[in-house]
Amino acid sequence: MLVACLEDGSVVGWIHVYIAMRVESNPFGELGGFVVEENHRRRGIGSALLGAAETWLTGRGIETLRVRSRSTRVDAHAFFEKAGFSMTKDQRVFDKPIMIDT
Repeated sequence: MLVACLEDGSVVGWIHVYIAMRVESNPFGELGGFVVEENHRRRGIGSALLGAAETWLTGRGIETLRVRSRSTRVDAHAFFEKAGFSMTKDQRVFDKPIMIDT
């Protein structure tokens, strides 16, 4: 996880990136979370965090970065497209609660 802080130390953004490994594909980087406070957006903070995540991944031999974004996040989609991402899949997510024996 990387964080973006102001000079006074207050956190205004963060990015969580990890290496995902799947049986059917080469390892890839995936964003587990990515937030820039709304009143600090469009100042290059998100781009800097994304660039740092990409540097971290390339240093580990990873050539692809994936992000999943809710369909309603139109501004986020525009940011990712401007950053060089392209949509490769449209999917639905299903959750099922499971009971844990205690």
